[in-house]
Amino acid sequence: THNGDLDFYLVRGKTYPLEKVQEFLTRATGHPMPAEVDSAAIAGLMDLLRTSGSFALSLRYVVCFGLPSSGMDGPESGGPPLPDMNEYEYVANIFEGALEKLYDSYNTEHSFGDEEEQEEADVESPEAPAPAASKSGGLTLESIGASPEGRAKLAEMVLAGLESEYDAYKSKASTKGAGKSHTDMRKSFPFAAFVPFVDSDAEKGGSSLAALANATVEAFFYNDLFHATKTFLSNAKGSFGLCTMSTLDADRQVCIAARGQPMSMAFYPKKGIVCYGSEQAAVKSGLNFPTPGGDMDMDWAKGREQMSLRLDLDDLGGEICLLDWDTTPGSYPMSPPNRHLPVQAVVNGMARLVLCQLSRVVTFDRKVFKRMTLIEGNEFVKPLKDDAPDEVLSDIRDIPKICSDIQEDWLNIGLNRMTAWHLSRCISKRLKDHVEGKIQTHNGCVDILLTGCEV
Repeated sequence: THNGDLDFYLVRGKTYPLEKVQEFLTRATGHPMPAEVDSAAIAGLMDLLRTSGSFALSLRYVVCFGLPSSGMDGPESGGPPLPDMNEYEYVANIFEGALEKLYDSYNTEHSFGDEEEQEEADVESPEAPAPAASKSGGLTLESIGASPEGRAKLAEMVLAGLESEYDAYKSKASTKGAGKSHTDMRKSFPFAAFVPFVDSDAEKGGSSLAALANATVEAFFYNDLFHATKTFLSNAKGSFGLCTMSTLDADRQVCIAARGQPMSMAFYPKKGIVCYGSEQAAVKSGLNFPTPGGDMDMDWAKGREQMSLRLDLDDLGGEICLLDWDTTPGSYPMSPPNRHLPVQAVVNGMARLVLCQLSRVVTFDRKVFKRMTLIEGNEFVKPLKDDAPDEVLSDIRDIPKICSDIQEDWLNIGLNRMTAWHLSRCISKRLKDHVEGKIQTHNGCVDILLTGCEV
């Protein structure tokens, strides 16, 4: 889901407008745009970016974004035609075969990195050895992905397969492919679709097969939901209140992100509910949500563990929040490059939360609970009212009471009067500084700037 505007997207130093992005996505995914809206384009980009665990999807990501020849220009602008999914799957089999050979040839008496180091490794280190490696030292996907040595070994084995495939293509092209177009060669030799991206002529700077192998292996282990969301926001231009999820992670993960648009989350430990929305008032719906017979056992909980709390993301500098329900001991909620970020338990340990600020415009406490706002039992946060049969008529009837409440609030020493008093002091000081000549006035001088947030 998306609230905001996607205006441009950056690929390899070149900025593309939304219209160009939409054209590219049709070619890259092999599917027409479901609707000519920017939210559909964001979904398409996330589909290309979220690749962890699939070599075919990782290959597609690298061809589209990860090579010097990558870009969103189509064949009409001089860009090479993109492979289709069958061709990605064909080359992905080389990666699968290399991974199987790595397992078969590996000595099960040891793993990448010393086992004692695995037990003592700092979980916040980006390259921390994987806890998922078996106690016997057996090789796992996690131990390969978390180790630079493991990833390099796999890429080296893949490169041998790619070079063999490339040589076979060149041989076939020189003997049986004479006079055939590139399109015709693709029909009989799927690897031909990748040749424009990995041409190894010496005059073009040498082979980029190694770049294809290394980047694809990295994307296979790195590009999970959190990393994909982070990559998208790093390259996208516009305003975003995002919720991203993938069918590959929908059972356990969701990412909430804000930049230029507000996003809030509310945690209700007793009910076992997490709400999110682009308006603070919306996440109060958990207060009205009945859970008959489903309330969590909270007899053991103390203090903040029982509280219903709201977290507002930093929409000024940009912030991403990962919520992960996989609380398996020793597992990581995100891939190696983001494991330096602190992981914090929420909803009585039923979920894990990871926060990442995109820009340090505002500095927050590392302990997320110090940023949260109490929802339940807070006199300034009222539950949502029950739905009325006629909402417009209900709002009209509420006007007299609302006006009366405003007048009454000004009679007491509340927030309104305190704010007005503080504003008057600021204006008085500003006027005094003008009189005393402490402020240099010019045509662009601003004394009072009123700002507001779209709601």
